[in-house]
Amino acid sequence: MTEIATRFIEEWHQAIQERSLDKVENLLAPPNIKVVSPVVFKPYTDRDYILKLLENVISVIEDFHYTRSTILSDGGVLLVFEGKVEGKIIEGINLIV
Repeated sequence: MTEIATRFIEEWHQAIQERSLDKVENLLAPPNIKVVSPVVFKPYTDRDYILKLLENVISVIEDFHYTRSTILSDGGVLLVFEGKVEGKIIEGINLIV
């Protein structure tokens, strides 16, 4: 499982660095894809909407990059990112299980 997670992290970083939504889409396996946001009460589960959301994130956040990657004990992946919005540094996480 660690080998799969390691390969996923490498491919995810490459896809984001290249700003390749096609590669991101290939990494997001249906049907259990969902995004949970702290600003809404219901998770997003529509794959096309999630891809559009990710496209907006990587285009709106300047200097978007990952600072840490961790493989979790259950095989999930925790990715810490940072970037700038209107000159302010932001930091967030992606939890992919």
